Amino acid sequence: MKTSINTRNRSNRLGIALPMIVIGLALGIGTGILGSYLFRSQLVRLIPSVRVTAHSLPGAQPPNSKGLDAAPVVIEEFSDFQCPPCKGLFEQLKKIEGKYGSQLKVVYRHYPIKSLHNNAFEAARAAEAARLQGRFWDMHDQLFEKQETWASNNDPKTLFAAYARSMNLDMARFQNDVSAPETTERIIADQRRGDSIRVPGTPVVLVNGQQVPPDAIDYAGLQAAIERELKSRSACSGGCLESRLKP
Repeated sequence: MKTSINTRNRSNRLGIALPMIVIGLALGIGTGILGSYLFRSQLVRLIPSVRVTAHSLPGAQPPNSKGLDAAPVVIEEFSDFQCPPCKGLFEQLKKIEGKYGSQLKVVYRHYPIKSLHNNAFEAARAAEAARLQGRFWDMHDQLFEKQETWASNNDPKTLFAAYARSMNLDMARFQNDVSAPETTERIIADQRRGDSIRVPGTPVVLVNGQQVPPDAIDYAGLQAAIERELKSRSACSGGCLESRLKP
């Protein structure tokens, strides 16, 4: 009888302890997640902001852009083809472009971070070589869509050539343009523009020259920035002086 009572008491204590353990673990995990979120949020706030001024360098001219020059909203992005968050931005911009259409002009600026992404500069070269055959945006899309395939590949040039071939590019010209000094110069020109406005990393997005906060580079954040610009433009009705510097 004594053994039975002890066993029952242990079972009761275990029955009480188990929920407490589960609650404790949940609270610990929840606290850890919350702490991690707050830590990341604090880091985002510490990222220095960028600022376009009259002294900012122009970048590659003409820039890689799509949309009408007269579009009321210009989105300028500083991006790295091998950067995963940049791929996320690419996906969100596709949706944004679908929504706003001719109201947008999109400018892509190369900002490959070679210290983190070994193949990023070569990817930028491939995009620039495709540009010379009028296919920059097609290569741009392929590079982001297939990022996981080439990002860690030891021979990305072979893959980039395959992408060019799939677009029916002149391959002799493509191979020549990939390594041409002018191709490198355009990439470096974009990087220098980024440095001149103190781009801290990628992606960085400017909407009519105003930075979208790093923690708002998503569909909702981009939409909010665009709507603000359209509303401001509508309020001006042509009577406001242009105060922002566009690329």
